[in-house]
Amino acid sequence: MNVNTLRLSIWSKENTLFLLTFLLTVIVVYIFPHLGLPQLLNKVIFLLLLLVVFRSKNDAFWLAWFFIIIDAPGRLFGIGSGRTIYRLPLYRLGAGAAISFDELFFLIYLLKFLLKKDKIQNIFKRYWVFILIYGFITLVYSFGIGLSLGNIVTAVRMIIPWFWVLILPEFISDSDKLAEIFKLLAPFVVINILSQLYTQLSGLYINDILSGEKWVGFLGSPEEELVRVISGFGFT
Repeated sequence: MNVNTLRLSIWSKENTLFLLTFLLTVIVVYIFPHLGLPQLLNKVIFLLLLLVVFRSKNDAFWLAWFFIIIDAPGRLFGIGSGRTIYRLPLYRLGAGAAISFDELFFLIYLLKFLLKKDKIQNIFKRYWVFILIYGFITLVYSFGIGLSLGNIVTAVRMIIPWFWVLILPEFISDSDKLAEIFKLLAPFVVINILSQLYTQLSGLYINDILSGEKWVGFLGSPEEELVRVISGFGFT
């Protein structure tokens, strides 16, 4: 795909498909529960989507989509309360153990990264090898001093997003793909600004309207009195 073509084209079929995919995600997360459809259906749909992502060659499209849903306008797809059903699915592995959709998405791309044969030369490879070795030693040491498994899992979950720095260059390896992602994300910058303005004026997030639930602030107060425009800050 030619960069000059992307610059001249304000809107394309790819943008339409991207917007429709986002809207379908909203429908599955918010409308399906209102229709009384079981949460199991929600979980199955997202698992099937992971299979599509794994087999797809259009990584720019799916990485842009993932970036949108984990930092969506109006706190869409946010966790809020752990008891809410209006969220990206959480897959329980046993008593007190679960894995989230965004962690599964990361594992899918980690697998694609490991299976990729023609890897590009990463200038940070040596540093990452050192970090991985250090991380393994730290993990063993943590078990040795009696740190609980729950705390270790929490620490690993906090570190996982940083591994995208190692993985992303393999799938966004040239200016054409980078321009394509910018083109897909650009309309959502406008959507997010409008969402933030609405939140400031009304005290409501899009998530509140679609779910019918109030987001409770960290001080225990309803967030209509604690309006913080932080959703979608990553791409505005």
